[in-house]
Amino acid sequence: MVLHALTAYSQRSLNLMKKLYLIGIGTHGFGKILSQAAPIGLLMVLSRYITTEELGFLSFIIALISIFSSLSELGLSNCQNKFLAEDTSFLSPILNWEIILALLFGSFLLLIDTLTDCFSGYGIYLFWVTVASSFSVIVSVFSGLLRLVESGIYQTIASCLFFAGSLSLFFYWHFSAVESVLLARAGSWFLVNSWMLSRIYLSGLYQWAWKLPKVVWLFAFHTFWFSSVELLIAQVDVLLVKAMLGDRLAGIFKPASLLGVAPMVLGTLIAAPLLSILSRQIKVAPFQAWLLTRSLAAGIFLLMAGIFVFIAAFSETILALVYTPAIAQEGSIVFLLMFASTCLFVTGMPLQEFFLAKGISAFVGRVATVRLILFSVLAFPSIYFLGILGISIVHFLVYFVSFVLYIINFQLIKPNRDQ
Repeated sequence: MVLHALTAYSQRSLNLMKKLYLIGIGTHGFGKILSQAAPIGLLMVLSRYITTEELGFLSFIIALISIFSSLSELGLSNCQNKFLAEDTSFLSPILNWEIILALLFGSFLLLIDTLTDCFSGYGIYLFWVTVASSFSVIVSVFSGLLRLVESGIYQTIASCLFFAGSLSLFFYWHFSAVESVLLARAGSWFLVNSWMLSRIYLSGLYQWAWKLPKVVWLFAFHTFWFSSVELLIAQVDVLLVKAMLGDRLAGIFKPASLLGVAPMVLGTLIAAPLLSILSRQIKVAPFQAWLLTRSLAAGIFLLMAGIFVFIAAFSETILALVYTPAIAQEGSIVFLLMFASTCLFVTGMPLQEFFLAKGISAFVGRVATVRLILFSVLAFPSIYFLGILGISIVHFLVYFVSFVLYIINFQLIKPNRDQ
């Protein structure tokens, strides 16, 4: 009798979670797709108006923005997704710490550029962009509260439109490509910040508080380490190509590889609401949560495999349509290898979110360490001997190994069927 009641309750809970998840895909996920598709659209347009060398330097600046934006977050957006499900008092200190960290990292970039001019005088622009990048944590508040419909969709659309419009104006007014991108990016992100922060303050949830328990900081550290390694692998390759092979090949590699990681938006769409949902579901019905995660991963794998077969048949044509013939001719193999790497990464994302929701964030951190070691050992010799093809092969190997580790551990922690 008790078992029957528990099973019925678990099923109702699972149905509710599925409903909320579908709502999240339609709203929060769409906003994420827009924000992550922006760099692809940006390089697609600018590749026709600036030289390949200028495109390489711009790719270098975009990589810096991504790296320092992620570093300044310190894993706090994942804390919003997990811990707000348990206690809304975590909201204020996490937000306060994120704003301070964004200011510190932005100031660091400005200081480095002032002392060394290694960013060609763009340090002040990078400062404002890094400060404005704190929007990722702010938006995560609504995901953590499972208010997925409100989690930034309209704000993201407005931000993307503002970015495109202001970028066009700055470029028309003869600002350089880098200046135009940095000014438009800072303005569009500040727009999102202002809107979301005003809603948080008006909701009455915000308090002047700073204290966070040790468990939150440990979770933030583990997810921060994972995110940082992920970002370094995705962005440092551009810096290495620029340093070892020059701006031209960096200008070939970045657009081709960026189009190859485009399916990453699918992974973000899945992961955005999934951590909050699984955190609740695991407490109620662990086995049902495990089944849901396995079904998602299997479905994504089949979808990505079908897309890859189609992409492989028309890779050079697709690149030529999106960018230029030069990028299509020299970057098609890079595109395919990066696309295959992304397929593995996206398929493993539901498993990753399951580990985090179950509290096994340390395992995710260890897998990230394995990725970093493999990448560090293989990146330099691969670029030296094989150029941009070599670094693309390294990407695939790194993601293949981490995918295998995820599958093995996911099977080992399978809950009992009666749970």
